[in-house]
Amino acid sequence: MTKNYYHTQESRFKELTESIICTRDDAWLGEAHYFWKDEFDAENWGHDSKKRTGYFEIYVSEINFEDVL
Repeated sequence: MTKNYYHTQESRFKELTESIICTRDDAWLGEAHYFWKDEFDAENWGHDSKKRTGYFEIYVSEINFEDVL
């Protein structure tokens, strides 16, 4: 099963080709690649969390969960 998930990232000078691992001390599950199920949640996270520059981008990823526990 493949579904779209959303990755919120602070704006960079060029478009990302892969997600960037989160290394924040307050990350929910430690160092990881975090994705949102709904674009609405990804946008809210950008507004609430990506405050250093005030600009963020949302990337869409197709993730295959067929072999995931």
